[in-house]
Amino acid sequence: MLENIITSKTRLRLLVKFFINVANEGYLRGLATEMQESTNSIRKELNNLTEAGYLIRTEENLKVTYKANQTNPFFKLLQQIVRKYVHIGIDGRRYHCFHGDILDFVIMEARWLAIIGGYSYDVVIRLNTLYNKIRKWFNLPYHSLANTIKQSVKSAINFVSDFEENARGLTKERGYDVAVCGHIHQPKLENDYMNSGDFCENASCLVEDYDGTWSIVNV
Repeated sequence: MLENIITSKTRLRLLVKFFINVANEGYLRGLATEMQESTNSIRKELNNLTEAGYLIRTEENLKVTYKANQTNPFFKLLQQIVRKYVHIGIDGRRYHCFHGDILDFVIMEARWLAIIGGYSYDVVIRLNTLYNKIRKWFNLPYHSLANTIKQSVKSAINFVSDFEENARGLTKERGYDVAVCGHIHQPKLENDYMNSGDFCENASCLVEDYDGTWSIVNV
């Protein structure tokens, strides 16, 4: 992830701003207002990026503007990285795409529990196959035993960690509009939060139509 390489949040947001679209440009106070940062913080990072050759500084009619330096040897590489990191939707909003594990209390704070849970989950998946074969004999519809157990046990821990709200908070903190992640939680589609769910369990994914409409599709 970009934030692991570029530790300055202000610098990261500026790079995304200018490299996601070469037509983007900005000036000091406008960028400070847009990113809700102090002018000193923005000025410092603009100077750093300009001195490093990543941005071009132009002055016209006493107004200084900045834009990406397309002649920089790392321009294409940075642009590719940025475009993999953030998706600009048809609606113009910026979608922050990340793996849900980074906000999972079990994965991040209790690794031993995650390992035990992983083995247990594999066993439940196998039992689930046998369970549904028996249900089929009695002409009963498919029922996910694994999903029922997972939701009743793991949701208690994730209630404490407040996964969805943390995802929204992280997304806003990094300057994006919508959180998009894939995780073993149930698929969900909201205005500022989208979760594709667990593909192995739900066979679900997120799809954006040409008109900008998002939906959860089961394949």
